[in-house]
Amino acid sequence: MTRFIVAVDDITTEQRDALTTFLKGHFGYWHWIRDAWLLVSNQNKFTSAQLRQELLNRAPGATIWVQPITIPGDWAAYAPKDGLDWLTRNWTDDDN
Repeated sequence: MTRFIVAVDDITTEQRDALTTFLKGHFGYWHWIRDAWLLVSNQNKFTSAQLRQELLNRAPGATIWVQPITIPGDWAAYAPKDGLDWLTRNWTDDDN
């Protein structure tokens, strides 16, 4: 499974919506923090640089950070139940 953390800054609401629409078409995602996404996919369609470029195409001038995650380590979160359920299903070691 491919996982990324994406964080952005300096974007408009329209750009955020464009990023979310793009990501929704290629990944499962957790987006409970306004300018951050946790992404999962069973396909290896993007490198970090390719994903960053796709996002920049939709939000020119934005500050963007893309971090691949090979095996999620220890994490803690507080979010609505739906958000925590998604994290439990998707942001744990593939062997669990």
